Amino acid sequence: MRSTPSQPQLNRLRRCRSLEWVHDADDDSDEKPCRMVIRVGENVAIFPLEERALATEDGSLPITSYWYGKVYQIYYNSKGDSQDAWLDIQWYYRRVDLEDENVE
Repeated sequence: MRSTPSQPQLNRLRRCRSLEWVHDADDDSDEKPCRMVIRVGENVAIFPLEERALATEDGSLPITSYWYGKVYQIYYNSKGDSQDAWLDIQWYYRRVDLEDENVE
């Protein structure tokens, strides 16, 4: 998947129920390709970029470093050999997150 500078008009894109993504390391490492399948309705956790992750003393990330949500829709656009995909995520919030923003 490539990143694009702006979000497209989603109503003009095709929808699908699942998305398969295979990441293959571009270097000469022995790392095996990583296959990921994401489906509409699944819960997802989004992790911060490594440079933004503040690990605890044992090396793990605190639970507040992740973002949680549910995949609401998957959109895609195919152009030749390339495909772009966009995920519409319904985010989960903690009550304290909403209180911080004065939402009741």
